[in-house]
Amino acid sequence: MLSDIRTTRFHLQRNEMARFADARDARVAVVSGVAWITVDGDPRDHVLEAGDSFVIDSAQPVIVFALQGPAAVELQPRPGAAPGTRAPAPRSWTSGRLRPAGAA
Repeated sequence: MLSDIRTTRFHLQRNEMARFADARDARVAVVSGVAWITVDGDPRDHVLEAGDSFVIDSAQPVIVFALQGPAAVELQPRPGAAPGTRAPAPRSWTSGRLRPAGAA
């Protein structure tokens, strides 16, 4: 069976992040590198390595952050999505690097 579900792949450099809104039930899959995933209001954080994935279980905004170097990450549509459905795209993308606390 051929599926027409479209996946969004994005590449982050070390300390870059992408923010997603309304991504509930989508799957975040790390293709390469290491990514930290956090969901607004959720005390759990998730660190994923290449080959790992995480299903977003909240409608709150999600941040994906590249740790330890560049990361390639895929956001796959919700299971059962209609053919041709695209995974959520980043609503905002922070291409600047984050600085550690106390850095000038």
